[in-house]
Amino acid sequence: MSTMSEHATTEPTSARFIHVEAQADHLESLARGRPVTALAELVWNALDADADRIRIGITDNDLGNPVVIEITDNGSGISLSEAERAFGNLGGSWKREQRVTQRAHKKMHGRDGKGRFKAFALGHRVEWDTVFLGDDDQAQHYAIKGSSDRLQDFEIGAPSPAPNGRGRGTRVRITGIQDSLGVLSRDGSAPRQLAEVFALYLRNYTATDIIYRGERIDPKAVQKAHETHVLPAFVTEDGVSVSGELDIVEWTFAKKERRICLCDSDGFVLDEIEAGIRPGSEFNFTAYLRSDYVSKLQQENVLSLEELEPGLRRLVEDARASLRSHFRRRKAESASELVKQWKEEGVYPFAGDATGPLEAARREVFDICALSVHQYLDSFREGPIKDRQFTLRMLKTALDENPESLKRILSEVLELPKERQNELTDLLQYTTCRQSLRPASSSRTDCSFLLACRNCCSAQRPNATFASDHNCIACSRTRPGSSGRNTS
Repeated sequence: MSTMSEHATTEPTSARFIHVEAQADHLESLARGRPVTALAELVWNALDADADRIRIGITDNDLGNPVVIEITDNGSGISLSEAERAFGNLGGSWKREQRVTQRAHKKMHGRDGKGRFKAFALGHRVEWDTVFLGDDDQAQHYAIKGSSDRLQDFEIGAPSPAPNGRGRGTRVRITGIQDSLGVLSRDGSAPRQLAEVFALYLRNYTATDIIYRGERIDPKAVQKAHETHVLPAFVTEDGVSVSGELDIVEWTFAKKERRICLCDSDGFVLDEIEAGIRPGSEFNFTAYLRSDYVSKLQQENVLSLEELEPGLRRLVEDARASLRSHFRRRKAESASELVKQWKEEGVYPFAGDATGPLEAARREVFDICALSVHQYLDSFREGPIKDRQFTLRMLKTALDENPESLKRILSEVLELPKERQNELTDLLQYTTCRQSLRPASSSRTDCSFLLACRNCCSAQRPNATFASDHNCIACSRTRPGSSGRNTS
């Protein structure tokens, strides 16, 4: 742990300097990061100080670029003793021992005492102007200043009576902004990203207000859906019981990144990883994996070693399986109206209700594939009923007999867009009912299936070509009497 040393005078009536004994390059690495991540760290600091109202104000220049950022809160402020600990020590944060806030007893987020350095990812000069209650319950005021060219040194001003009308709390003022920080501009995506970061916290603490450019951050206003899934419990090799829950939040706005946030049981984000699934461009989501096991790994400083930590790897795999199941169901729900239409037309290839969970999952996969064909194949939507019947029967037969052939039908015969092919491939590869999708016999040859393929291909694509007179390019299986090799 880094140590603190004080230079210049230490008399309480004059300013003093706090020096952090840490390598400059390490501090510089802490002072880098994405703008919204840095902004969120300052908000977390305010929440940990018992603030329930935080205002983020931004001053723009004539070109619309931010030049001043101010984060103002109504928390308990920063006492002198807290300042010495928070700004003079790197690591070993006092928040490790104090897990809840003093007044409202809300769960605290900070752990390592590194959050203040993230402010320098936004600007070169940062000032913490704070009011706190002294030992005599009188409001005291002072400022802490730092600059990016001297990250090891902070100036702590001498306390004085707080100005009239100034309540407790801290105002962080960031200047010297040279980068454009377009994400924080008036039309930037910062409000949506902040809604994503604080979604679970604001759900747990509904009386808390985070105001960005005059507008309240309200995750519910940009949520399309929110579901919680309980993950299967297990015991690690070293005897640790692991359980967890997965909150899946679907957003109304477009997201390039789809992530799983690794959280403690209260939903505080401790790390992030790629979601690792492809549910389709129509789904914009964030998944929050909540588990005490995540907290344990964070305390042991191994949370970022997912590939090396078997328990975490299994927990993440279970979360991804839950995500795939969730979006498979959501896609099947989108196809429900079409299924109703196909049943009325008499072309839907399943009869009656599903007989069990595996059968229901198999129908979900079929419905999703059929929905994709409906969306991307004009001749399917607009053609005769008998052609739709051929296509749906072909998809079902391929699903029953040989899922690998289904992927080739979707890509080579029906020519779905590459992105949709990848989504369906991911679905077929990881579906929970994949065991039931295997062919009953790898050597079985179904001539009626091949004829259906050829008839349907001819109906949907008059110019479709095949590998030979005996091989359907869609299914890779050789008909009896063929002189070609079986490529399945």
